[in-house]
Amino acid sequence: MNDNIYIFKQGDYKTIGNILMNKDSMACEDCLLGMYVWKDRYGFRMVKTPDSFFIYSSNFDRFLPPVPYLTTAALEQMKAMTDEVVISRVTEKYMEELEREYPGRFEFTEDSGSFDYIYDIEALASLKGKKLAKKRNHVNGFINTYPDWHTEEISFTNLPKCRDFITMWYYDKMQREEESARDSLLAEKNSMFNVLENYPDLRVDGIVLFVEDRIAALTVGQRISRHTYDVVFEKADESIRGAYNMINREFARYIQSTKPNIKYINRENDLDIPGLRHSKMSYRPVMLLKKYTARYKGDD
Repeated sequence: MNDNIYIFKQGDYKTIGNILMNKDSMACEDCLLGMYVWKDRYGFRMVKTPDSFFIYSSNFDRFLPPVPYLTTAALEQMKAMTDEVVISRVTEKYMEELEREYPGRFEFTEDSGSFDYIYDIEALASLKGKKLAKKRNHVNGFINTYPDWHTEEISFTNLPKCRDFITMWYYDKMQREEESARDSLLAEKNSMFNVLENYPDLRVDGIVLFVEDRIAALTVGQRISRHTYDVVFEKADESIRGAYNMINREFARYIQSTKPNIKYINRENDLDIPGLRHSKMSYRPVMLLKKYTARYKGDD
């Protein structure tokens, strides 16, 4: 192996971020924050070859698509690391490249639970039109019920309240979920706390929605590329009607004002959960970014 960077030692975060940004991607897997959040659960590490790099999940024995593409050196490195080369979260565009460069040597399986929901940022910020009327009504209902609402950027000032809110959010959620779902929730909770503890150093954006001095919702995200932004975390107090709709709209407006080149919001995948799929579809995505699993069948 020519070189390894185990994510995320000091200095690696910026290096990997610059590489991912240059991909000009729309996929949530290319969001540096998302990779950082799940680094321990997936055992991510970056492997460099002379002409490319790729991310390997040591916990699941799978790879993410190499950058800039799957070179011969990268494929040989992958084959040396595992008994079966499996590349996850392959977009249609990347699938076409694999088939062109390695015709018939990969088997592709659709991974519907990993499809990304991509939205027009102006649509989320304005909620105009008949199709988003229900979302607009929820926002108006929130404003009428809580006229003293306001938003703040996440900062040293409100970080303690953010931590308290997240603690209670996950506590309540875990009481209501089946035991089989608790490990995933606990991993997500630990990741969220990791982000809040290291917030100033992660080059991320976040806002908090307040009702008086009480947190109603918060969200954290990061730019994927010059045109696409990823919402990594969004949590709201479910007892406050319309809080999710409000934080969704306000964050879209915040990103519009601070990053005017952003055209699309990636709200990630639905994990094949019907309720989550219904919720994401209700915001009328402009596209579903399809993903596939590619299994290497061997040399001709």
